[in-house]
Amino acid sequence: MPVGKFKDTGKATKDLLKDNFDVTGDNSLKVVNKTANGVTFTTEGTVGKKWSSSMKFSPAEGVTVKKFKADTNGRFFGEATLDGAFVDGLQFSLNFEDGSGTAKSKAVVGLNYSTSDFHLAADVDAANVESTVLNAAVNVNVPVDGLTIGGSASFNTGTQGIDNYSAAFEYTTADMTFSATSGDGLGSTSFGVHHAYDANTNIGASVCTNRGLGNLIGTAASGDVDTKMAIGVTNALDKDSTIGAKIDCCNNLGLFYTQRMNNNLTLTTAAKIDVSKWTQNDGHSAGFKLTYG
Repeated sequence: MPVGKFKDTGKATKDLLKDNFDVTGDNSLKVVNKTANGVTFTTEGTVGKKWSSSMKFSPAEGVTVKKFKADTNGRFFGEATLDGAFVDGLQFSLNFEDGSGTAKSKAVVGLNYSTSDFHLAADVDAANVESTVLNAAVNVNVPVDGLTIGGSASFNTGTQGIDNYSAAFEYTTADMTFSATSGDGLGSTSFGVHHAYDANTNIGASVCTNRGLGNLIGTAASGDVDTKMAIGVTNALDKDSTIGAKIDCCNNLGLFYTQRMNNNLTLTTAAKIDVSKWTQNDGHSAGFKLTYG
């Protein structure tokens, strides 16, 4: 099977335990409008908080402006890619951010090269030359069906040293994916399992701890052990509606319901309940999101 990006290791589990559950506490609206010539306009935001408008389009063959966005905080964002540049499988990218506020400006230039068994990604922030960090990541299919291994590192040109590095692997079968990632100088470890139980039901579980191989070999800082766990399940009731539930080690129970009202409108409602304070009006939240388009 084609090799994925290093940053997407364990993505199926992360998405299941995050998507739709994060609506809790927010009353959000998202409107997507697609024009006949392929331009997509998106307006989204949360009541009383930040709103933004963005557009996505392809001005020429191989060139995609994935995002050109402005928000109510006075920030501007852009992301564009050039595919098939010079050789097949090679992609150049530009990701920038600028505007008012305390956030740093950035202009990240990236390169991605992939084959059926290999993926390389590298990027550098050209806007911050005084503290330039070169990030690189690689993922490789090994001679075991379904197994991919990878690693990443960040080199700081200012200090002339490695800022951070991590390693990961992912093993995939017909209906299950198991992944493990160790980051922060191999001082933190995350495990994830995603199981397609049947055509309509998916189960995900994760365990994250601030311990890893780096603590054994002395490359990671020590401290109090902190471990977090979560398990969740989603089920498609029919082609238009989905429900989900998850619970974590902090006694937080998450619930969501998504209903496609028609071809253009989708409603998502979600709630988070602190099971340890079940009878108290404390630690609970609920919200909804409307997606048009």
